[in-house]
Amino acid sequence: MKEALNVLSSLMLIGVYVLYIKQTRDDISTPNPATWSIWLFTSIMNAFSYFSVVHENMWEMVYVGTATVLMVITFFFSFINGKFTKLKRKEIFALISAIIVFVLWKVSETIDVVMANILMQIVFVISFHITAERINDGTAKEKYPPWLLAVGAYIVAIISLTIDFDGNWTKLVYPTVNGVGGNGYIAILSIIKKPRIQ
Repeated sequence: MKEALNVLSSLMLIGVYVLYIKQTRDDISTPNPATWSIWLFTSIMNAFSYFSVVHENMWEMVYVGTATVLMVITFFFSFINGKFTKLKRKEIFALISAIIVFVLWKVSETIDVVMANILMQIVFVISFHITAERINDGTAKEKYPPWLLAVGAYIVAIISLTIDFDGNWTKLVYPTVNGVGGNGYIAILSIIKKPRIQ
């Protein structure tokens, strides 16, 4: 059952990124370079730390690996095709802050992989906030379908992780904060906010 749910979550995530790339191609979505740069590096780092969080369980890791690969593909699609919005000064600051967190983790001997994974969720929150600000001020546009589908995918992952729960609550932080919280926030904003840009 757990394995089937993890596969389902991964398949839903494939749908998320196919939809998002299509929206980006058609100029329905305007990805933020700071957000996606943070996601690119943080997702790769998060995947490695999350592998330890789930005690190297490949079935519990499959949706994270799927999301990471698709994140990389979407980033380079947007970059190569010139779909990113222009960076604002505070977005550059947020990007630098994320890099600092990464460097601190790599050089610190007191931060283990579990703590690093939790710190990565803070960086994810910052990255979602960057996109949310752009939607709020009307300088970026998003459509809700891929964001809502992402919420569904992470809910499925959370259900899978809670079957025969082993008390390891840290493995629920990533899909809850990033998956449901962040994607849900952007989905709601994309429904209620009208962009100024055309």
